[in-house]
Amino acid sequence: MAAQPGNPARARSIDASLWAAFRIAVGLVFGVLILVPLLYVLGYGLGGTEGSGGVVFPDNGFRTLELLVTTLSVALGSTLLAAGLGIAAGVALVEVPRIVFRLLAYGMAVSFLIPGYVGAITVIEVAGAQGIATGLLEDTFGFSNLVPSLYSPWGVILVLGLTHYPLVAVATVIGLRRVDPFAEEAGAMVSSDAGVLRRVSLPLAAPTIATGTLLCFLLGLVEFSVPSLLQVRVFSTEIHSKFAAFHDVAGGLFLSMPMLVLGMASLGLWRVYVGRRSGWQTGGFQTGRRVPSSRKYGALAGVYCVGLVFVSAIIPLGILFWRSLPLRSYVEVWRTAGGEFGMSLAIAAATATAITTLGFAMAYTSTQGIRTHGGWTRALYSVTWGPFLISGPALGIALIAAWNHMGVRGVVYDSMAITVLACAARFLLIGYWGSRTALATLNVRAMEAAEVCGVGWGRRLFGVAVPMSAPYLLAIWGLSFLLTFGEVDASQLVTPPGATTLPVRIFGLMHYGPDRLVAALSIGTAATVVAAAIGLEFVVRLAARRVDVFR
Repeated sequence: MAAQPGNPARARSIDASLWAAFRIAVGLVFGVLILVPLLYVLGYGLGGTEGSGGVVFPDNGFRTLELLVTTLSVALGSTLLAAGLGIAAGVALVEVPRIVFRLLAYGMAVSFLIPGYVGAITVIEVAGAQGIATGLLEDTFGFSNLVPSLYSPWGVILVLGLTHYPLVAVATVIGLRRVDPFAEEAGAMVSSDAGVLRRVSLPLAAPTIATGTLLCFLLGLVEFSVPSLLQVRVFSTEIHSKFAAFHDVAGGLFLSMPMLVLGMASLGLWRVYVGRRSGWQTGGFQTGRRVPSSRKYGALAGVYCVGLVFVSAIIPLGILFWRSLPLRSYVEVWRTAGGEFGMSLAIAAATATAITTLGFAMAYTSTQGIRTHGGWTRALYSVTWGPFLISGPALGIALIAAWNHMGVRGVVYDSMAITVLACAARFLLIGYWGSRTALATLNVRAMEAAEVCGVGWGRRLFGVAVPMSAPYLLAIWGLSFLLTFGEVDASQLVTPPGATTLPVRIFGLMHYGPDRLVAALSIGTAATVVAAAIGLEFVVRLAARRVDVFR
């Protein structure tokens, strides 16, 4: 007898087939987006050939060693500066009242969300050959030698340190608020407040702080725009130069190998020495603030944080605004760059949607398949770090090598879809690892109840997992949107002629020297990022309140 439509066995079979098809589709998209460019990087970088068929040998060892030293110096220097500023800021933030905490946190977030090249533009405006400080000393004393040259690794370290320290500050606040209060109370019986902080609180929060510090190191390792504008030769800028000047695909991709190795080694060390200790002797996250030890400490903490916000965000933006005057500059900018602004918004929205959708689908297939090779799937998806660690220029070169061909690939390469692919590949790790966190906090009982009642995987996904993960998904979408809106490392290579994004336009104009229109464009970019961040933060909080009702 033929199976009836309501036959449970047939329904389960159809559901299993759809689940398998869904996993295959996710794997194929993941392969096109992540594995294809990585294979091109490995193929060209480790044994690639040029059109003549001759094997391309790496650069002179001394030159590569020099690039390695400079790159590591910039990454480590900016990380140390960000860690010093961020840990102090995090400790200070937990000492201030809640309303002050939120205002200061918003100010520090501005420092991170504004693209790094905007900070580099500020440095050039202040200490460049025609900078404010240089001109002031020249007019007042007749010489300008007292202004230190920031066209050096020290300038890059300064800009990146002031840009990335909010990551360490956030990690420090999270770590301190997860410390078991009973451990601190026990320490307070035999030591002073400073002793408790130094011997109890910070050591227990160290794994979380180390995570924020690692992110700063990785960002400094692959940074391109700031070293390029400040004329410092690191691996990422050398990769770009090899391709732009000589079209040396293999030579450029070869130079991405040290960054990939260093990045993977750093993640491996974090996994071994930090990852498994992240919850050691810590309690749940304390949403309430820690009680300030004294008004004196609270006042000093507030002064330090306010000063840091001024130095890293308010003063740089104020200098750019002053340089952009008169106000008619913004009218000119809108008239000449309005198309680029709209293009950037559209690409950022499309990329954020792709990252959020694919990242959550990857996380769902890897976590729901624990009984069927889920560990293997999670290990494969871990390579989402790869496109980020090879740096933006190397990713752009790999995408050009993969898509610059006749046929369907050529249609993609000649459209803005290639820019979306580049940005999505760079930041897909945000979507995947953020979604893993969202699913880890999901109410397991709701998913189990739906499965026991015979609800198919599709309804469990769209009816339970997605709605209850909405705050996380909105946060992932918002962060991806903000990062993509300011992305220039990969997009400046793959963006097709005649369709330029706003960051690419600013980056191109800066090579001809800063002026009021560049300053106005930078202010417009910063204002858009800040306004979008405020709106997204409101939406995420609203979604979190609605989801909490059903937890």
